[in-house]
Amino acid sequence: FAVWYFSFVLALPADANLMSSALARFVTKLLGLALVATIVGEALLRWLQSQARGAAGADATAIDERDTLIDLKATRNAYAILGAGVIVVLVQILLIESVQRLASGSQRQADTMFKQLLIGPMTGLHVAQLLLFVLILSGLAIYISRIVYYRRGY
Repeated sequence: FAVWYFSFVLALPADANLMSSALARFVTKLLGLALVATIVGEALLRWLQSQARGAAGADATAIDERDTLIDLKATRNAYAILGAGVIVVLVQILLIESVQRLASGSQRQADTMFKQLLIGPMTGLHVAQLLLFVLILSGLAIYISRIVYYRRGY
């Protein structure tokens, strides 16, 4: 869903109204789809876990110290990405604002939302888009870290 959302938002023209009703409808549809997909996915995973537990005995999915350690390491990685991403967004805002103040006479106009996020000017909604992107990256990092740590065996 994140790929679909960001491909839509970043392809918007730079002068697009981010408070428009069309964008609000798109975000509402996306949130509805994400909610339904989350509920169905969780229900499916719970059902699969109960089936596996029933076939292998009651102690098949017990959590041990290794699982706890892997969760802690994955969470550490996700928070490191989240912290670094927020710092990068703040530095980007600072750099864009300083460059705009220094070169106030010769401003280039961005033609897409992606370019506007890179060269400015940025509104609060633009910053929110960048922070949402960082949040999604950190959410992906926790799952990728878990997979990598389980495959390595620690």
